[in-house]
Amino acid sequence: MGKRQAEEMRSLLSDMDDLLTWHLRHNHYPPIPLEMKETALAAIECCLRGEYDDEVDLPDGVESRTHGKLVPVRVVMDELHLWEFVERGDDVEP
Repeated sequence: MGKRQAEEMRSLLSDMDDLLTWHLRHNHYPPIPLEMKETALAAIECCLRGEYDDEVDLPDGVESRTHGKLVPVRVVMDELHLWEFVERGDDVEP
């Protein structure tokens, strides 16, 4: 499980929404709530634009202990294991 499985799913799913749903639900234990999908997508889009130092909003009712409602893109990418979606993001539409 992990990076290799995410790479394999990228070859099977071309829709970013489906790919993120699978990744958050099946590539983490415990699964990441799907409410985080918009935050994940926003972080990926920032990275694809080269805006690594931006911040993204967390969903309603979710707050980081260290960052509050606005979390640095790099933190979201690390915590949700999203770097694979950026390293080869040109074959999947954000």
